[in-house]
Amino acid sequence: MTSDNKSIPVSVLAVLITALIIGGCAWHKPSAVEDYSDRPKPHSGMPPRRALEHFINACAFEEGRAYQLALREYRRALLFDSTSAELHFGAARNYYILDMFDSAAVEIQRALKIEPHNPDAIELLGEIRLEQEDWEAAESLYCELSGQFPEETAYQVQLAGIYIKTGRAESALDIFFKIAGESAQRREILERSAALLIVNEYPELALRIFHRIIDENPEDARALYTTGTIFAEMDAPDSALVYFKEAIQKDSSNAQYYLYASFLLNQKGDYQQSESLLLKGIRAVPDQPRLYNLLGSTLQRQGKYEEALEWLYKSIATDSLSTSPYVTIGFIYDELDSVDRAIEIYEAALKVDSTDALVMNNYAYILAETNIRLEEALRLSAKSLEAEPDNPSYLDTMGWLLFRMKDYSEAEKYMRKALEFSQNPIMYIHLGDILRESGQEEEALEAYRQGLQFAPDDLDLKQRLEVR
Repeated sequence: MTSDNKSIPVSVLAVLITALIIGGCAWHKPSAVEDYSDRPKPHSGMPPRRALEHFINACAFEEGRAYQLALREYRRALLFDSTSAELHFGAARNYYILDMFDSAAVEIQRALKIEPHNPDAIELLGEIRLEQEDWEAAESLYCELSGQFPEETAYQVQLAGIYIKTGRAESALDIFFKIAGESAQRREILERSAALLIVNEYPELALRIFHRIIDENPEDARALYTTGTIFAEMDAPDSALVYFKEAIQKDSSNAQYYLYASFLLNQKGDYQQSESLLLKGIRAVPDQPRLYNLLGSTLQRQGKYEEALEWLYKSIATDSLSTSPYVTIGFIYDELDSVDRAIEIYEAALKVDSTDALVMNNYAYILAETNIRLEEALRLSAKSLEAEPDNPSYLDTMGWLLFRMKDYSEAEKYMRKALEFSQNPIMYIHLGDILRESGQEEEALEAYRQGLQFAPDDLDLKQRLEVR
């Protein structure tokens, strides 16, 4: 492993899998006082006294994580005894911890000249080659270690990681299945292996793992659900929904299954089926604020505002720390022209979380729309943009606020930047209005026409084109 503030992309495999398989047998920072008494010594007799003194000092510094000082002592020790593999190994280890990989490689190779088959030294050199992204050299070293210690799964895991990094994920998959074998922890090993394949953008291979898990245990609801999430990430919502619904049949007590399935149904615009599924989930798993919240949002999208408000307030009553239902309630009140109530709900949301960028943006926008408290709105909008500077909705809010404050030049800049990220018809309306008010009539008409390309039936755009 690396030092506390260091992570190795490939070695994360050892962390995630071998910790489970072998209880931490992956390479770790070698102890400065590790016992090498059973290994061949490069010379007989006691090491030089001065070398021993510096070695003891190095051990103490390394134990206290003073790696620079430990390295200094190892280097001083080597001045008095350059034939000690252990001293070269210690220097290499500390170079490695300090991210000085080239120097670490030099020292560990010196150690290997003295003790050519030292597995710890070979493993450390493997870690160094991984850091240097020298995949061919790393593969050779871990193949050597796997040959020496065929029962040591940590080395096989590292090989799998190298195969993934070098585009041979099928070979990695073979290793994962081999490691899992008949292990009592087979399911967990395969699941973690699939997660690593997903992270490295091999979802189709991860699906093969979960299909095998499901074949071995068709009642495994979690495997069915995870398969659904993989399909969802692959932009295959219909396949995902099949697995989500099957997971719910196997285990109706998991709220997450209903949530993800309903979320996908909402994305597809199938709000009625989503509503039905969420109600089923609420009956099966009561007192789940996220189910209440998503049901409220689903009802809001259908224009069922009164029912939506009932569930959204119930979500707040169950979980007072989430701002999500407040946002939907604010939107509903805005749609109902209950501006005062919308403002009240956004103020309440900010008391729950004063840093919520979405709440600040929506609050600022409604103040801009009603043309009140614009300085306060400007402050809120600026804070939301600090959190998400490229969010098109937040840029649109700032642009619209500046328009209300008659700063047309700055307003235009924000609106054009918003349109770089999203071609929302409302943004074209806003841009056109800004241009029109600043006397750029032809540019305003062009903005409205561009908006109609994305929303040909938009009445607001058509009306603005008719006004000259």
